[in-house]
Formats: sequence, structure tokens, C-alpha cells
Amino acid sequence: MTSQKGSEMRLLFDRMADDYDQLVNEADRDNRFPFAGYDEMMAMIAEYLLADKSLDPVKVLDLGIGTGSLYRKLPPERLRLFGCDFSEKMLERTRLLHPAAKLELHEDRKSVV
Repeated sequence: MTSQKGSEMRLLFDRMADDYDQLVNEADRDNRFPFAGYDEMMAMIAEYLLADKSLDPVKVLDLGIGTGSLYRKLPPERLRLFGCDFSEKMLERTRLLHPAAKLELHEDRKSVV
């Protein structure tokens, strides 16, 4: 992704951050791409992770974490969350939901590793 394209994408997601979860929920409810079945899939993932007590705590690395809403179904005491995103506004939303998460702003010109 070019630096200009990356900046445009970042601005888009920054502008959507406050309404992003609602947009995803509406798309899921209306069975619209790309979020059709999103809540059901997240529930299945949470159920799978919580069933395996050897994963306590569940350690998750999420590249492109967005608002972190994916992890609402996991109890915070069982979750060690690490994530990055290129939208500071999305990360602000994640910090509200998961204050203990280790989060990093990723810029398109830096490597993740």
C-alpha cells in the first residue's frame, strides 16, 4: 500500500471509529457482506477458547484489531490481548473496552515484526 493510500485508509477508519461497531452489527443483522454471520462466528470462537482451560489465560495477538469488539465475549480475567491497528481512533475504542490490552499504533511504512 502506498503512503498516500495508507493515509487515506487511516483517515477513513478514524472517521468510522465511533460508529464502526454499530455498522458491523447492522450488516450482520441484515446478512450483508462482509459481516454476515459475524456475531455467530465470534461466539463460536469464544466458546472454543473458553472450553480449553489449558489456554488460561487466552493470549491473543490481533493485527488490525480495530475496536476490539471481537473480544467482548471473553471474560477480561481470562484474556491477555495484544494488538495493533493503523487507526488511532480505533485503538482508542479498544482501550475503552480493554484497558489492560497492550496496543500499538502501526503505521503503513513500518514493519510489524
